[in-house]
Amino acid sequence: MKSLVVLLVTLNLLLWYSQPTDNGLQDSDAATGRLPRVAALKLVKPDSVAPSPVIPDVVPSDDAVAAPVQAPVSTAASPPAVADSSSDEPEPEAVPVAVPIENPEPAPAMLCVELGWFEDESSAMVAAESLGVTGKVREVRAVERPDQPFHWVIIPPASSREAANERFRSVQKRGIDSYLVTQGDQENAISLGLFESRAAAERVLARRKNQGINATLASFPRNRISYALVFSANFPSGSGSIGEQQAGYEERYESVKFSGCEGVATTEKNP
Repeated sequence: MKSLVVLLVTLNLLLWYSQPTDNGLQDSDAATGRLPRVAALKLVKPDSVAPSPVIPDVVPSDDAVAAPVQAPVSTAASPPAVADSSSDEPEPEAVPVAVPIENPEPAPAMLCVELGWFEDESSAMVAAESLGVTGKVREVRAVERPDQPFHWVIIPPASSREAANERFRSVQKRGIDSYLVTQGDQENAISLGLFESRAAAERVLARRKNQGINATLASFPRNRISYALVFSANFPSGSGSIGEQQAGYEERYESVKFSGCEGVATTEKNP
């Protein structure tokens, strides 16, 4: 039994060594599926191994396989690339420049000042000289304004002009200064006196009643023409100078007005 085993081993060894040797792999080995000898294997350096191409795991569609798209070929010659020497150095960044913001002072406000009242234009210009605004005068304005009413001693109006004339002749015969009112609210009345002072009017009224004349006291409204001086002046904005100046004017003049100068006629525009 032992002799048989030894014989089989010897035959196997003879068969092994009887095979032709090769440094590489034979095609018969690959075809028969036998493993190569250890001596046939070669060591390969890692640097000499080319990397395997990475194939994306994308399955093309049927259209892509059927009709592949070709990239368009341009017939125009491409311009040669020019090396930009400035690209080697980075461009300096723009540094923002801080510009100081100035707070301008507010422009002075120009206003027109109207001061009244004056008896005539010459009196208004004299006032302008005293105020030092002669060169800034824009207008001397004539204004009709209500004045204090007169106190009127009258005999009440008659019912007709004939009755008024008869009453008027009777008063005149007694030597009393009088006149017939021919128009207005007191038409057909007999006027016995017109007075600015109420006290004076009341004294005359009392005397006429003592004479047996049926007299009464009435008010006689009146207007008068006065003149106002209008000139321009600049006042600092946001200050109390306007109020202070207005207070100073009100101490000297009966009427003081401040307004914008738009639409105010100048002395040159007036006829």
